[in-house]
Amino acid sequence: MSSTSRVVVVDDSAMMRQTVSDALRTIRGVDIVATAASGPEAVDVIAEHRPDIVSLDIELPGLNGLDVLRRTMKNNPTRVVLVSAHTTAGAETTIEGLSLGALDFVPKPSVDEGIDIFRVRLRRTFRAALAAKLPTQGTPRETNTDTRPLRNTALMIVASSTGGPQALHEFFSAFKKPPRFPLAVVQHMPPKFTAKMAERLDRTGIISVKEAGDGDRLAAGTALVAPGTSHMEIHGEVVRLTDDAPIGGLRPRADVTMSSAIKVYQSHVAGLVLTGMGTDGLIGCRDIKRAGGQVIAQDSASATVDGMPRAIREAGIAERIGTPAALAKIVEATPLQLGVMAAAGSV
Repeated sequence: MSSTSRVVVVDDSAMMRQTVSDALRTIRGVDIVATAASGPEAVDVIAEHRPDIVSLDIELPGLNGLDVLRRTMKNNPTRVVLVSAHTTAGAETTIEGLSLGALDFVPKPSVDEGIDIFRVRLRRTFRAALAAKLPTQGTPRETNTDTRPLRNTALMIVASSTGGPQALHEFFSAFKKPPRFPLAVVQHMPPKFTAKMAERLDRTGIISVKEAGDGDRLAAGTALVAPGTSHMEIHGEVVRLTDDAPIGGLRPRADVTMSSAIKVYQSHVAGLVLTGMGTDGLIGCRDIKRAGGQVIAQDSASATVDGMPRAIREAGIAERIGTPAALAKIVEATPLQLGVMAAAGSV
């Protein structure tokens, strides 16, 4: 990509188009090349300008945002960030958009969270999206790596961020039988959206997936997803949700979940780090390794944003590296550490 990133902003509200454009212009190297107020206009503008990235409203006249996204990915594949309504219905549509190829999303300003928070999230999300690979690269071949099972495991913590919903979908859909131990998933995502993502993953394959509630119990062959805006800690077989301050701007943060799990599961915790910007999971995975546990990470070729998994690989703590589907095979074959779950339940 050139040093200048060409952006198209699509929204049916003139005020929102202006707000998004003004916020994105503060990112160095961003050039707003065009805007569009309807679905048909968006299709034409994207085809004409072939931007590096698109800010796409979901609710549009003439042709909704998901239809625009489908046509864009078919005819002019590019990076797309959705701008979504902060509602349950908006969350469900947004998760569908992510499955169609959108990289990430930003909720529109709500009553509780005003325009300033929206601008901050928009800039942060676009910086990550601009670092992402183009969707034209397709599904990479599996990395030729060590595919042996891990050692006995009692719990696995999965961390992901930008590109995570797609990677998690690929991971969960690859299982032919459930893992022998529980999974705890930390995906950076606002509230409401994590619940809808969990519902979609639950329909993906044979693993039962749900958004975690305070006091929910871990169970073999199931997955609990940390809800947006809450850290998720592991206390024996029970998860606890906290509203402790964000760490590095993140809540939930995978480091918190990983480090809390070690106190009970010790060397029988495994960490899995998938696509995402930044280094969340690095501190937690280092703690897991120090305790005698194991760490696996997504490979560079398949990661949409190779920030979080690259940090793990470069730290030299990843024992296995591969695509989400390849890593699922490793997890599926890994034996359970007998007795650890029972001991955890007594804590």
